[in-house]
Amino acid sequence: QTSHQEFAALKQSNNEANHRDDVLKKLASAHDSYIEISSNLKEGTKFYNDLTEILLKFQNKCSDIVFARKTEREELLKELQQSIAREPSAPSFNVPAFQSNNPAPAAGGPTPAPRTVFAVQPQAKSQPPARPPPPNL
Repeated sequence: QTSHQEFAALKQSNNEANHRDDVLKKLASAHDSYIEISSNLKEGTKFYNDLTEILLKFQNKCSDIVFARKTEREELLKELQQSIAREPSAPSFNVPAFQSNNPAPAAGGPTPAPRTVFAVQPQAKSQPPARPPPPNL
């Protein structure tokens, strides 16, 4: 009878030990998961910080290219307008004496429209989109 009681007591303590072991295993697993997730989070943060830096450099290069093309466009437009302004607007014909006294010829051909050079209106410089601040660690 006493042996049975000792066995039952050992079995009871064994159940408690098993339960304690299960809890410790779960805690160890949770700790390992936490360490892995923390490591992944640090790696992801580093990746996006590096990516932001690369994208900002790329955005600056694109802005520089756009500015250079706009400047080139303005220079070409200016040259084109100057070349148009140098050309005669209409061919000059000798006006016969009988037409010089009349203010407007009644049966004359169509008069060509005068050429006009339009000034290029400088457009408001558009600002690039706001850059996001890099994340803080």
